[in-house]
Amino acid sequence: MPIIGIYAIVSATVFALGGYLGHTLTANSYKADMLEAQKQALIEYTTQTEKLNGISAELEKSKNEKQIVYRTITKKVEKLIERPIYSIDCIDADGVQLINSALAGKTSDTKESITVLPTITTVGRKEEF
Repeated sequence: MPIIGIYAIVSATVFALGGYLGHTLTANSYKADMLEAQKQALIEYTTQTEKLNGISAELEKSKNEKQIVYRTITKKVEKLIERPIYSIDCIDADGVQLINSALAGKTSDTKESITVLPTITTVGRKEEF
């Protein structure tokens, strides 16, 4: 074989071997860079997560301190009813005595305690007996 053919074969082999080594080194370098980037991203993620967890814990703590509590307070109030009808004397003392004796089952012996009350007509005039 001529010398130029040998040089061509050797140079083609060296060129192919150089390309292969260059590709391998570049790929390994790329993988190493990607692995380093992933490690850095993981470190940033964990620091941000810890920071957010701390902020969330502080928020929950402040919510618990400011929580509104509703309480029902009941008071007992004495109810007084004052109506004018209860303050008017409708029956005199003799009438109360007759009613009490009737409720007790006693009959009155005297006729003088019984009086005839005047009646009111539908027109509103009093009739006297």
